[in-house]
Parts: sequence; structure tokens; C-alpha cells
Amino acid sequence: MNQSLLLQRPQKNDYIELINYSGDDTFNLITQNLIPKSVEQTTSLANQFKLYSGVVLCQKIYEFCRAYINYRFDKEGTEQIRLPRRTWADRQKGVDCEDFTIFISSILHNLKVNHTIKMVDFGQGWQHIYVVVEDVVLDPVQDKFNYEDSYETAREYDFDFASLGSIGRSLSITSGEKQFVKQVQLELERNEKHNKRSIEKLASKFGVIDKTDIKELTELAIVNVCRKIANDKSTSDYEKYLNILETYRNQVILSHRTSISILLQQYSTASPIAFLAGLYVKNGVNEYQGQIFEPTAGNGMMTIAFRPEQCTVNEIDDTRYKNLLTQGFRKATQINAIYNTPNEKFDGVITNPPFGAVDQRDYLKIDNKYILKDLDHILSYYALNNLKSDGRCAIIIGGHTHYDSEGRVQAGKNRVFLSYLYRYFKVDDVININGDLYSRQGTSFDIRLILISGIKQVAEGFAPLKEQARGEVINTFEELYERVTSNFSQETTSTLKIKYKYRLRLQLQSKSLSSVLHEKN
Repeated sequence: MNQSLLLQRPQKNDYIELINYSGDDTFNLITQNLIPKSVEQTTSLANQFKLYSGVVLCQKIYEFCRAYINYRFDKEGTEQIRLPRRTWADRQKGVDCEDFTIFISSILHNLKVNHTIKMVDFGQGWQHIYVVVEDVVLDPVQDKFNYEDSYETAREYDFDFASLGSIGRSLSITSGEKQFVKQVQLELERNEKHNKRSIEKLASKFGVIDKTDIKELTELAIVNVCRKIANDKSTSDYEKYLNILETYRNQVILSHRTSISILLQQYSTASPIAFLAGLYVKNGVNEYQGQIFEPTAGNGMMTIAFRPEQCTVNEIDDTRYKNLLTQGFRKATQINAIYNTPNEKFDGVITNPPFGAVDQRDYLKIDNKYILKDLDHILSYYALNNLKSDGRCAIIIGGHTHYDSEGRVQAGKNRVFLSYLYRYFKVDDVININGDLYSRQGTSFDIRLILISGIKQVAEGFAPLKEQARGEVINTFEELYERVTSNFSQETTSTLKIKYKYRLRLQLQSKSLSSVLHEKN
């Protein structure tokens, strides 16, 4: 077997060091993010094994790893995780079990071989991880092929290529989790408030103790309450907005973070912003019948303005995917939103993609003119591929738009992305939103809400200069409501303003939302 040039030179993001980590978080990071990300790195190498199958294939991969890649422990107190390119570069000095696991799983992905990632506890916590193909153990750390040490407990994650994505064993939430969600919904509807400690205490009564599960299930409850409000036919859009604001003020701050959410800068959407984004896509139409696509759906917050049966949603995270399955969506998938999109066009696209950085090798070049370098920009590009020519789209991306001394969008990634959008799409607005309006989601990160009303028939145009752009920062939810609804069609906008504008200002002035957002529950 020719081992030269099997993998390209490693990039900076092919190596991750975790100092404060848990075994469960590391397992989730490996199975749900790093392995899917690594697949393209071993395409050429996997071709070397195409002639084999079954036990023989497993033995060939095992022998290859044993022959060419040395094993050594990570340095004490640190989890050093390598993607295949870095593993290959470090093969002489040695890599640890999680590196072998990612390396082998990546090869098996390219060969479309079903397999399981297995993490085991020998009695002192999670200590070892390896690959199993059917009943064959594929662990190059062991001196013997198809051998595993006895263990006390194990956690497993299946990659099953009979489905569209990497779906784990359990695809439904437990009865205790359902009861917890139901109780949180009930208390939100009664305007009862929780802090971090009290919500964890409540969850424990139903057997839910994992902090990540508590956070995600709490958000599921918030989504359910807000969707009920948003689809109440007896109230106006304005009244729905005020009720969702009230729910937002009462929700617990969702501050718990995991290594995955930190790495990818994943933040769930504030419900008032999600509702307004959906309202824009609907163009303020009450009986909206369009089909919606959300490629990075999380727990479904961005879809609250719509009925579930209108929405096709996608989410790669296991916990959030299971939560989506409880909501009755038209279709829910669990695939990598960068490499796989539906073969379908939608009336509306709505998304709040993670803001994390990407490997230089994953930069996206468009028409040899635009190079997208940020994950949220790249995911937005793929999401827009599913928009009908006359469809409407709302996208949340990180940061604010800044301008240079000549009034142009500041040079760099934002100028490139906005220039691409304005050339190919009918961009109605790019709204700079103060991060304080996001604070109950566990961050105060500044964001932009991009509103698009279709695809241009002829590609032309540039991002507007500062004097033509509406570049002011939106600091209150009242300002945000007026700004978003100003982008509805003329007849819808005038009706909304006549009926609601004065009442909105009167009610919101009585209590500063900015101060409410910083209340400590």
C-alpha cells in the first residue's frame, strides 16, 4: 500500500486541546462534530481499502494503524484531540485513543460502513474510546486485533448509513423528560420565574440531572409556549409579540455551556427576535401557507411563527434533534448542513447558524470572486440555495457591520459576505442588534438580522455605502419591532402601524426592557 501523500498537511483547526473537560462532553464533541468534519480528510486513504469488506476490512484498517501510527497517552490533565491530517502528521511521536477513533471512523464514513463509537469506564470514570463494526472491535491501542478489555459501563453512538445522518440509539425523550418539559411550560404560562438553581432542582424531581439536558429541555418548553402564543388565531401579531416578550422576561437565563457550544459559538435565539424573523418571512400574512426550511434548527426556536407541519428542519446535535422530533415537523433530518441540503426549494428560509471559525480548507469560494471564511456565512450560503426565487429569508449572523473612512463596509470577511448577498439577492435590510437583547440566552454577543425578499434575476450590485445603509444599532425590542415590520409590504405595514404603533410605545415605555434583560434571577 502506497502511504505517501495519503493525507494533506494539517491545518491549525485540526488540533484541539481541552483543559477543563468531561468525558461526556468530549464524547459528544467527537461524535457529533469532529468525526463528521473529518470525513473529507481521509477520502484518498479510504480508497486504499475499497477492495475489502467485513472482518477483512477491519483487520486491514487495524493493521495499517498499527504499522504506521504510534500510540501514546495525552499529557496528564489535558485532552489532546487530533483530526486525521494532524494524526498522520504526528504518527511518529504518537497519538491517543480518541485520535485513532476519529481517524478510523472517518475512513469508515467514506466507505459507508455502519459502525459504533464506544466509550468505556473501567471503574475510574470514562477512560477509553474505540470503534466497533458489528461485533468486531477495531482498537489499534490493543496489541491484538478484535480485542477489548472488560469494563464496568459503556456509552455508544451509532453511525448508520441507512439513514441520512448520524443518528444515535435513542430517538425519543424519556417520560421523565416529557414531564419536566410539561411542568416548565405550565410555570411559564403562569408567569413563574426560575433561576439556575431552582430549575435544576425542579428537573431532579423528574430524574433529569444532566445540566446540558436541563438547558435543552428548558428551551424546548420555551419553544412550545412561544409557538402556542405565535399561532393563536384570536390575537394580533402585535399582541403575540408582547406576550412572547413577557415569556422571554420570565424565562431562566440559559447560561450553561458545553465544550461543543463553546467551540462552535452556538447560541439559541431569543424568542422575540425569532418571532419577528418569522413574521418577516410571512410578510405579516396571518394565514401563511408557505413551506419553511431551517437547516440549523437547534430546538426549533426560529420556527415558532409557523405551524410545525409547514417546516422542514435539520439539526446535527443528538439532544436537540430528539427535541425536534417531539414537535410534529413536516420533516426532521440530522445531517451536516454544509455538505447536505434538501433537493427542494422553499417559500421561506430561516436560520441562526453557529458563529464558529472553520478550517482554511473549508473556505467557500463563489464564482472565483467571493471567499467565505466564517461558519455562519458558509451555512447561510447553503441555506439560501434552498430558497425559491420569490421566497423570503431571515438570517442571524454574528457581529455588527462597520464602515471605513470612505463609507464602505470595512474590508474583510463582512464586506465579502455582504457584497455576495447584495449581488445575488434582494436584501431588504441588515439590522445591527445590541447583544443585550440576547442576554437571556447566556450571551450578550452583538448580532445582525438579515432580511431577504427573493433572488435577483440578474446578478448585480454591491453592499450599500454607510450613508445609504440603515446602520444604526437597535437597542430596544420596541425599535426592533418597528424596524422589522417596516420591511413588510406597503399595505401590511400601514395597517400594522395604524393599529398598533401607539399602543406598543405606550406599553413598552412603562418598563425598560433593557433593565429587565439584566435582572438576575
